[in-house]
Amino acid sequence: MLKSIVCRQEHFNSDWFALWAERIGLREPINQHKHRKIWEWATISQALWERGALNRGKRGLGFAVGTERVVSMFAALGADIEATDLFAGEKAEFWKSGDQYAVSREALFRPEQIDRSEFDARVKFYNADMNDLSQFEHGAYDFIWSSCAVEHLGSLAKAEAFLKGAMDLLKPGGTSVHTTEFNISSLTELFDDGNAVIFREQDLRRIDRDMRIKRCCIENLDFDIGCGPLDVDYDIEPYIKPHHIKLTMPALRGYVVTSVILICRKF
Repeated sequence: MLKSIVCRQEHFNSDWFALWAERIGLREPINQHKHRKIWEWATISQALWERGALNRGKRGLGFAVGTERVVSMFAALGADIEATDLFAGEKAEFWKSGDQYAVSREALFRPEQIDRSEFDARVKFYNADMNDLSQFEHGAYDFIWSSCAVEHLGSLAKAEAFLKGAMDLLKPGGTSVHTTEFNISSLTELFDDGNAVIFREQDLRRIDRDMRIKRCCIENLDFDIGCGPLDVDYDIEPYIKPHHIKLTMPALRGYVVTSVILICRKF
């Protein structure tokens, strides 16, 4: 069963990655490239599937879904999905410019994955603020997910509050799965500039400890960052390498980062 892991080169050669990359419907040439965004979609799907969250009749809640292909796929597998994204405004316009913002349910429909009538019956879409979970019913969802969104909530404190608060929305036995940024070049220094947070190992271990007060946890934290050639040869702007597993940019003050998946369970 998949652990809460850091993106590594070896994962791209796994059977589970190949399965979900194909099922999501990725086409040439992107599926030839080892890209951490594809890894995020694949790991979220694998983690939820292994834990029985994607079965018929399960209720799922997605945050900051953008135009993610997984929404239609989860619905095709039988789950009832509530997909949410940012309220309209300046930040929404920024994400929309990068094709990462959903303006309506129509942006999430993938006819190659699901029949229109099934999609309409199983997928709802509305705007939501991840910093205010009061609009959601507590104990109502079998699973929750987000991809590369938690780090943009405004601060480390807000990101932590969301991760812990999302657990209250789950039914007992539910799963909350999130991918976010992970610092692989520093164990101690915090990057938190108001626009993005890069989580350190100590941050995630602390959140895990805090969750346990509510009988929740981050499952099997594994911080192995890999030693394959593509784990060490990180990408830099303008990102022209055929692999994009680890990266840096001037805005990150030289830190090298990658993605990490947090598989959070409620008991």
